Amino acid sequence: MLAVAADATGTYVLYRSFAHGRALRVGKRAAAGWYAGGRLLSSSPAVRSGAIVATGGRWWAVWSEDGPELVEGSRRLTDLYQAKIIGRELVKQRVTAKGYLYSYDGYPSLLLRPGGAATLVWALEDFAGDLGTLGTGTAGSDGRWRLRDFEVAPHGHFVFHGRPDLALAGATTHVIWQREMVDSRGETQSRLLTADDRGGWGPVHTFRTGGYDPRVAASGGRVVAGWTTGSRGYGSIRLGEWPSRVFVAERPSPGGIWTGVHISATSPHPQRLLALTSVGGRATALMAGGTRVYARTQS
Repeated sequence: MLAVAADATGTYVLYRSFAHGRALRVGKRAAAGWYAGGRLLSSSPAVRSGAIVATGGRWWAVWSEDGPELVEGSRRLTDLYQAKIIGRELVKQRVTAKGYLYSYDGYPSLLLRPGGAATLVWALEDFAGDLGTLGTGTAGSDGRWRLRDFEVAPHGHFVFHGRPDLALAGATTHVIWQREMVDSRGETQSRLLTADDRGGWGPVHTFRTGGYDPRVAASGGRVVAGWTTGSRGYGSIRLGEWPSRVFVAERPSPGGIWTGVHISATSPHPQRLLALTSVGGRATALMAGGTRVYARTQS
């Protein structure tokens, strides 16, 4: 499973079907209880990541997919593709196409706006230049994207911006992402950053608590960010480190001060944030640790 979306009619799942050669499909579990599954989006076995949004019984999906190998033994060129039935229906269509060696477009985050428009943020990596930044774009219901480099994540040598996530609160878009930098000792330092577009993108806030795989959610004027802290790799713990845990930070009003706390269960097993959502000003975090999957909701 790559992504999930929901509207008043049901829940949509973007997934790879291993029964069909790892093809990419969309399925729906209707609110009435019936299941409609198996709409084929891509027959490629090389889909890596994806996002899906839905409204009024219609959906829009974006995913990353490897192209043919360009040089024997080298990395593949990876681009974004889309399909949707919101507005003008589209079959599989390429969104990005840089067309040069060693480039990777992935980890898309998709946000649906009023009127059928959409906002997209994704990670761009140039392996030849050892750098990574973010791309962003907007599209109307016709699915025609206007793309650009995201100004909040500038290029830098051995600096990698990635894993973005979007949330909409009223007319304000919020984004969170992780930045990894290789220091002079060759060690990777990971930080989480966030920004919104109330007055143009910025200023950028850097959280003091490090981590990876961030999520952001917003409702009722409150913005909540969450991520996994501690040792990378979920199941492994390096000597002298605590097991990974889940950290959540909240900003109760626009321009307010962020405050945060670890919320995962006390356990010797590494804990991981799976999803974060917010309804009516109350956030819910879905987490996993050991053999347990559980959720916590703000009181």
